[in-house]
Amino acid sequence: MKSLPIFLILIFFLTSTASATVTVFPTPLGAGNPPATARVNCSCGNSYIDYTAVAVSSDPRTVQFKDLSKGNETYVRWNFGDGTSLEGTNITPSLKNPVHTFSKNGYYISCMTTRNSCCGQKLWVHMTIIITDENTTVPFKAPIATFSAAPTSGEAPLKVQFTDKSTPFPYTDKNTGISTSWKWSFGDSTYSTVQYPAHTYSKAGNYTVSLTVKNAMGSDTKTIKNYIVANELKAPVAAFSASQTSGKAPLTVKFTDKSAGSPASWKWSFGDGSSSFAQNPTHKYSKAGKYTVSLTVKNARGSNTVTKTYYITVIDKPTAAFSASPTSGKTPLTVKFTDKSTGIPTKWQWSFGDGSSSFAQNPVHKYSKAGKYTVSLTVKNAKGSDTKTIKNYIVANELKAPVAAFSASQTSGKTPLTVKFTDKSTGIPTKWQWSFGDGSRSFSQNPTHKYSKAGKYTVSLTVKNARGSNTVTKTDSITVIDKPTAAFSASPTSGKTPLTVKFTDKSTGIPTKWQWSFGDGSSSFVQNPTHKYSKAGKYTVSLTAKNARGSNTVTKKYYITVIDKPTAVFSASPTSGKTPLTVKFTDKSTGIPTKWQWSFGDGSRSFSQNPTHKYSKAGKYTVSLTVKNARGINTVTKTDSITVIDKPTAAFSASPTSGKTPLTVKFTDKSTGIPTKWQWSFGDGSSSFSQNPVHKYSKAGKYTVSLTVKNAKGSDTKTMSEYIVVS
Repeated sequence: MKSLPIFLILIFFLTSTASATVTVFPTPLGAGNPPATARVNCSCGNSYIDYTAVAVSSDPRTVQFKDLSKGNETYVRWNFGDGTSLEGTNITPSLKNPVHTFSKNGYYISCMTTRNSCCGQKLWVHMTIIITDENTTVPFKAPIATFSAAPTSGEAPLKVQFTDKSTPFPYTDKNTGISTSWKWSFGDSTYSTVQYPAHTYSKAGNYTVSLTVKNAMGSDTKTIKNYIVANELKAPVAAFSASQTSGKAPLTVKFTDKSAGSPASWKWSFGDGSSSFAQNPTHKYSKAGKYTVSLTVKNARGSNTVTKTYYITVIDKPTAAFSASPTSGKTPLTVKFTDKSTGIPTKWQWSFGDGSSSFAQNPVHKYSKAGKYTVSLTVKNAKGSDTKTIKNYIVANELKAPVAAFSASQTSGKTPLTVKFTDKSTGIPTKWQWSFGDGSRSFSQNPTHKYSKAGKYTVSLTVKNARGSNTVTKTDSITVIDKPTAAFSASPTSGKTPLTVKFTDKSTGIPTKWQWSFGDGSSSFVQNPTHKYSKAGKYTVSLTAKNARGSNTVTKKYYITVIDKPTAVFSASPTSGKTPLTVKFTDKSTGIPTKWQWSFGDGSRSFSQNPTHKYSKAGKYTVSLTVKNARGINTVTKTDSITVIDKPTAAFSASPTSGKTPLTVKFTDKSTGIPTKWQWSFGDGSSSFSQNPVHKYSKAGKYTVSLTVKNAKGSDTKTMSEYIVVS
């Protein structure tokens, strides 16, 4: 599409006996709303749109409009500028060239909108018409700029409509061709050249607006500082009203949004399953009822909902209906009646069958005497009335003494445990006394009680009425658990084999599972087990207690002592070494001895179980241990089990020391200090490394014998000259 401005000015000064002058000329570009444009040419078929207007001489306020457009028009609309219009798709001469009479003098901007087969979209062109008093010259003066805006404040994004109120009216000068023009500055670095612009402020701020108006006679500027105030957008707050909130079905209600905070969308729920997204919807309620209405509003900052419960009341002719609770019981019997009528009654009249009545909607009535009572309800509203009668509906029996009974919402759980107790007593009690087993009480019918400590609690309820009282007790009915702390005892803790022991759980926290380890490889899962120990020993016992809150274990080391006739056994460390030698003896006896007696082989003794002894002299020592208990005594002896060495002193003897050849001699080591090595020299060139060698002399002679002994502490030599004489 191509736009070409037209500067041809059509001005007519007409005078008639009707005392008015009509001036017609093209509207300056940008004037009017929508803004005036020039003649428009289409890009196909050499089509264009344009029109003119001329005064009819017989009546100066009557103007002949002429469509000058070229092309096959399919739609024409005329806006005459005085609030009236004409349009159609049937392009008749009267539609294409209409005649219009203006009711009074004034300044009018007319507009022709058209569509043709070439230019498919709607396009428009404006024309200005001025009607003044007879012989009055059209006041073509320099402009005086002024304007208004609406709104001047609000939340961003804020859309503002600006209205030019400058004088004189827009025109095109016939001599210069200069038309009135506008230049708006909106204060946010944006501008417009139309007469009535609309502008949206996207950001919060205070904006100074100016308008400069120019025509052939001059120009003028109007500036208003901080004229537009755009506030930061906030989440909306929903609010609404309704044109009427009650009436007969069908009821049509107009809802009006009164939300604050510039909502951008609306969602209504009318309470009857219908909804709307309009800002101010109208809704029809077809059925009687009370309807809850809600409105949710949203913008870029958030959303908010307001709900008005039973806001709309729609009535129809009522249908009576009701219920009662209880419908039977012992006197005095208090009954709550509930209206269940439909149609939204506004009045109620009850007859209770005992001569009493009520006008409440949901009355409570007490029957003092035994009997069967017929109840009726009459309901009314603006649409009519209805009655419902139920024969022998309430049965009141003679009062008897109550029988206590109750239940609990839970009978076990972790601390703190809150239990709701419910009275299920029969016989119409009027008083209740509860004992919760932890020292607390209540006189409520259905109390709630908190148990703070673990334990098993016995609960009792006593109920009373005018005929008597009754008590029910439930022993250990409430079990409150905490993380258990394991504890136990045993009896006996010592004795002879076989020993039977009874273990007793003394754990706190109400454990539900138990696991015992008896120290001999056996276990048990009962709470208080009995166990037989068949062998002597000291046994470590452990108990693990568990419940829903956790577990805990207690272990008692060597808790059970089982004895038998002892068998003495021991070890020593070290068993050899240099003087002074300190030896640690360890009792390894079986049968759980209770007494010990050690003999260390050097004249010393001990009665400790695991003594330490120092050997001061070299030697080989025989050690014995005697153990005792209630079942008997036993001794073990280890000969020469401890060897204590010192620097050796060589000594020896021989037998015989003389005789005829061949002479066989037995040599005997008599060295002290516990030598570990021996070296003999027999005097005939022979030697030996045995401790006690035997040597044969084959030749006669006198032989000198020597012995060298060694150990870790040192060595020594003994020599005996001519000790052996062989003849």
